[in-house]
Amino acid sequence: MSHGCSTCCLIVLAILIPPLAVFFTRGCTCHLVVSLILTFLGWIPGTLHALWVICDEAESHHHHHHHHHGHY
Repeated sequence: MSHGCSTCCLIVLAILIPPLAVFFTRGCTCHLVVSLILTFLGWIPGTLHALWVICDEAESHHHHHHHHHGHY
């Protein structure tokens, strides 16, 4: 599965089950705890947090990939 396709799947998952999307993106970290709390407080805060985590991870992966691209 390409990185773009997996990001799209994570976005759909973030809308349906925000904490699960955060778990698949960052694992069992403080982000997961925050996601669980926000989702418990309301679906929208949980979804927004999950989308932020996914976008942050995708951006960091994108910069990491391009940073090392020319050093082979």
